[in-house]
Amino acid sequence: MPQNRKLQNLLNGANTKVMDDGDNIGMIPVMFQLSMPAGGADVTLTMERKFCIADAWVVMAGAGTGSDTIQLKNGSDAITDLLDVSGKGDKDIARFGEIDDAYMEVAAGGTLVGDASGAGPAMLVYVLGWMCD
Repeated sequence: MPQNRKLQNLLNGANTKVMDDGDNIGMIPVMFQLSMPAGGADVTLTMERKFCIADAWVVMAGAGTGSDTIQLKNGSDAITDLLDVSGKGDKDIARFGEIDDAYMEVAAGGTLVGDASGAGPAMLVYVLGWMCD
């Protein structure tokens, strides 16, 4: 079956409209997943377009230990508070409690970083937002 070029990339974030301040037609949210490996390694995602963060949470892929934490960063600047996941169990969901409005806009070419510490389990970090100008 031939590919329909008119509908190409329709159902992903590649062609979502940029939402400006005061836009009265709404926007399509975009979600990114950062797959954090076990052992406290960081994960970096380089943004193709400017992205504004509205919410973020973690799904645990194992039980937290000792001093396990996770934080989202815009380059080296903290977007979220430091989330302590040391007491979280496998399959638990933990939500970041704060988003810093000074760093919630990640520029095109900028990096969204999942900064993990400790020697804990793998985690899935979900970041919800929109393409902003």
